[in-house]
Amino acid sequence: MAELEFFDCNCAIGRYTDPPVPDLPATVDELLETFDYAGIRSALVYHLVAREYDAETGNDILMEELNGNGRLLPQWVLLPHHTGEFPPPDELTQTMIDQDVLTGRIYPSQKMDLPETGHNFPLADWSAGPLLSALEDRRMPLFVDQSQITWNEVHDVCSRHPNLPLVLNQSARISWRTNRPIWPLWEIHENLYLDTAENHESGYIERIVERFGPGRLLFGTGLPRWAPGPAIVAISRARIDDDAKRQIASGNLKRLLEGVRR
Repeated sequence: MAELEFFDCNCAIGRYTDPPVPDLPATVDELLETFDYAGIRSALVYHLVAREYDAETGNDILMEELNGNGRLLPQWVLLPHHTGEFPPPDELTQTMIDQDVLTGRIYPSQKMDLPETGHNFPLADWSAGPLLSALEDRRMPLFVDQSQITWNEVHDVCSRHPNLPLVLNQSARISWRTNRPIWPLWEIHENLYLDTAENHESGYIERIVERFGPGRLLFGTGLPRWAPGPAIVAISRARIDDDAKRQIASGNLKRLLEGVRR
């Protein structure tokens, strides 16, 4: 079996308002202990306060708690600038670059009945357009939970911003049915990616690699909500060649980060 370096693209620190299970890893030390046990080298990390309470506050707490930890790369939760909660997008992205924050995450859902918190803003250009354009200019990858965005919105964002890497994170267990909307989107959009956090159905990764190659998949665990073991086994035991495993485990995410315009 290939020796793999795992770089997690779907990971948080902090405590849930309503924890799905007790005793989840919440601090930097607890997360790194989990990584060491599971064999994960590094991760993009956002803060749950930024998702469940206030984005700006959570981003500030994230930077304080990470304190330059080399294994954990900060990821900010972002909002459009119109209400004054965030600075104008060009100023925001420059600040992110200055602080070595190379990726963003959004929670745009306007459906208040979803279990995941949504920040209630449209992805249309009249609302999120300036933010998406600024991220696109920098080639900064943007992450969004699949539950927070419709397939039509995915198509619209990728169409209007073809140089913006858009990564769909899994926040619930999925199945072969997910291929029905995402495969035609992949046929159209080269800037669309999917993490592997809940892609554990037998043969799922193999079918994607056979059809599209390994370049569209990023390793993700969904920590702390989900245990990392299944995501690691899904890649390490997949019936694909070792180079494809290395790309999914860390290479694809590294390539996206190297493509950011500083």
